[in-house]
Amino acid sequence: MADRDGAMSLGPVAPHGAPEPFPFTKFLPPVLDERVATDHLVTLLERGISTRPLTVVTAPAGSGKTTALAAWAATTTRDIVWVRLDQDDNEPSVLAAALLEGARRRLGGGFGTRLAQLLAYGATAPTPRQLAASLVNDLGDHGAVTWLLDDVHEVTDEATLALLGALLEQLPPEVKVVLSSRSEPAVSMARRRVRTEVAELDLEDLLLDRDAVAHVLARERPVSEAEIDAVLAASGGWAAAVRLATAHVDVAATQRPSPSAGAVPDVLPDVLPDLRRFLAEEVFDALQVGLRAFLLQTSILDELSPHTCDAVADRSDSHRVLAELDRRNLFVTRHRGADGDTWRIHDLFTAFLREQLAVSYAPQDVARLHRRAAGVLPPLQALPHLLAAGDHAAAADLIIDLGFSDLDTSTMVRLVPAVRALPAEVRARDHRLEILRMWLADVAGQAHEVLRELEPLRDRLLVAGRPRAAAEVEAMLAEAYLQLGDLDRAGEAIAHALEHVDPAWRPAILAVATWWNYYRNDWDGVSNCVEEAVELALRSGEPMQLKAVGPTLSPTLLFVDRGPAWVADAADRLGAGLSADDQATLTAMRPARAGAALLRLEVARAADELRRCLTESMGYGRMAWKHQEAECLLMAVCLGSGDLATVQHILDDTLPRLDDPVYRQFRHVYVHAALRTHWLRGEHRQLVATHDRLTTGQPRSGLAEVTVVRTIAESMVARIEGRTDDALELLREGEQAQSIGRCWLWSGMPGLERAGLLLEQGRAVAAVEAAMPTLDVAARIGPGILFPDAQAHRAVLERCAQVGVHTDLLRGVLAIGQSSAARTATAIPGTDEVLSPRELEVLELVATGASNRDIAAALFISEPTVKSHLTRILRKLQAASRTQAVARARELRLL
Repeated sequence: MADRDGAMSLGPVAPHGAPEPFPFTKFLPPVLDERVATDHLVTLLERGISTRPLTVVTAPAGSGKTTALAAWAATTTRDIVWVRLDQDDNEPSVLAAALLEGARRRLGGGFGTRLAQLLAYGATAPTPRQLAASLVNDLGDHGAVTWLLDDVHEVTDEATLALLGALLEQLPPEVKVVLSSRSEPAVSMARRRVRTEVAELDLEDLLLDRDAVAHVLARERPVSEAEIDAVLAASGGWAAAVRLATAHVDVAATQRPSPSAGAVPDVLPDVLPDLRRFLAEEVFDALQVGLRAFLLQTSILDELSPHTCDAVADRSDSHRVLAELDRRNLFVTRHRGADGDTWRIHDLFTAFLREQLAVSYAPQDVARLHRRAAGVLPPLQALPHLLAAGDHAAAADLIIDLGFSDLDTSTMVRLVPAVRALPAEVRARDHRLEILRMWLADVAGQAHEVLRELEPLRDRLLVAGRPRAAAEVEAMLAEAYLQLGDLDRAGEAIAHALEHVDPAWRPAILAVATWWNYYRNDWDGVSNCVEEAVELALRSGEPMQLKAVGPTLSPTLLFVDRGPAWVADAADRLGAGLSADDQATLTAMRPARAGAALLRLEVARAADELRRCLTESMGYGRMAWKHQEAECLLMAVCLGSGDLATVQHILDDTLPRLDDPVYRQFRHVYVHAALRTHWLRGEHRQLVATHDRLTTGQPRSGLAEVTVVRTIAESMVARIEGRTDDALELLREGEQAQSIGRCWLWSGMPGLERAGLLLEQGRAVAAVEAAMPTLDVAARIGPGILFPDAQAHRAVLERCAQVGVHTDLLRGVLAIGQSSAARTATAIPGTDEVLSPRELEVLELVATGASNRDIAAALFISEPTVKSHLTRILRKLQAASRTQAVARARELRLL
């Protein structure tokens, strides 16, 4: 109810609903304002969209950009995805989530599985290129669609603009994009103009001419020529100003009996700078008191609905008032949806109203309006209102409720700014707020920042006698210590956390402890921690615990005390407790399953599992850590089968990335694959150059696996330089490190390396003796550990089999290696070229008429990988097309 002064009384705050990150109106074209829509603009847009992949509409606020797009959307038969951007989209994951939601509303809920899984997989924050790749791959599954992104100027964050740029670079040809912005979007427009990839409309195209202005005025009542001239002069044809000036004329007209009875409104000398003064003096002041109060009170809302406005303005007739605003065209845009209509007030008018609210209402009254808004809006939308109201305690409680729920990255990044907006004294009341505040820094690998902020907090909690709270902080600190290689402090943090933490946190902390033990070469600790983590997660059945533990399973951990079979079984049991929506975790466990298959010499199954992992990972934009595990293990499989072309393809893509944080942990494995490839090809000069380039200046590591790779690499160089004694000594060091570190899968076999060198020297008995410890391990844990070295050390393995050392085991390894190698070097007659096994597989599928997408699905590789293979096939066969390549291959009896 309103009091005598026109102010609204404020009632209680309503309870919160379920989290809804985006209002549905974000994805709806506005109801077409036919008063300023012109056929000319529709024609210009259709011509641009039909002939260019990108169309950009750039003009100042209120120029009619959205109206023009809505008019085109109302006439086209194309599939359209409409997304209105705002300041909340200034983060790649948030924008990606908005694009996904918009697409699903238009194209169906099944769209975007890759992008959805990438956003839900919160181990690391996805990069813009990862997000773009996932969305592009999803778009490839759909077909022709046109994206209309309105208000692109709201996006100013460099990383988010990088997402838009990457998306535009990779668009499928059947996908079109239209951007509407107040300023030129930062998406490499100059380059796109040179490539003739963009059609552009600007303010000159959008300006309304005299006939259009007359049309706007004449829709409501008869108008004089003087009124048309006055509006055109005042507005300059700018759509928003035309509306404003028209409102001014209409107000004046109501005070005289006919259009000719009085003077026309004064012409504004410069409508843009004077727009707000015009609003105040000629529009807002002319409104009834009740309508002015409604506009002021509801101006705190970004979206107006009858229900929300009723709550904020304490009335029950908001639907009628909103309809009146719409009828008067008071700078509102109406959106119709299944859940009812909503309205959005023009940004300029909203800014003006909020300024007026601040000077017309006491601060405590404005705060009460914000509390009401918070009471009826979904939690994420309520947060800004709680903060604006100064209700920091309620905001903090809401942040904690949301922050420790099962939310994806796009939601978390919206919570962190809200945490940071809280006063320091409020954050100090609950340690969980500080943990959330550091979340972005933690997933971004900013370990020093995490320590700087959380170590003092941990110490204060301990002094205050709150060990459980301190333990929750130490869970994040332990990860930061591990990132920095500080194993001592990581161990202290883990020990304290495990002693005091809530039981629900224990599996996640044990996962961190697993890797802490691994970096210490403590396999008893590794085994104990991973076994307990798995059993606790399985016992609880809680999805969050299953997802915390599942990705910990890795090829590296196959050699825990209970062995590879236990790890494979653990992956199956954890996967059984997850739903299809948890595909990211299921994908993350594929490398462990593949490693177990390889140890059993199920080479084809291992390769298929790894290619599935890489295909799914690419759909997520390269899943951090797991993509690298799959690549490293696949290179080991290909080295064993002699498929050096696939190894080289992986290396060409990854070697430039080795300094990226996510690749740094696997640097030594990629280095080993590169050097082994050179060695098998006899490229000794290139081997030394690659060794110097990739290892010079790199710090020594105490990790056993790194030591194994280093000693093998340095021994190769020593052998090339004729320093065989040095090579033998280095390899003995590598054998000792391998035994301690149980690194048997993808980093080479220094024992076999030393045996091969001895065999070359004619010391056959010593060679067999040198190989035996490695063969004994293979007999115990799985013959597959020998497979990656089957091509490099075939002579040694054959010699051992001949003298009766593990004969059956070695015959199995050599037989698979021989059958795999049989297709590795298919010579192209009349040339020096060969086709790799993978290239032959691709060529066979091309011969069936399969598309790149079909080939990628059949071989569990990405479409870019298929294109790379085809490029090499065409070059090797001297063919200009796929058809020519197949014909040439048949002529040469390659098919």
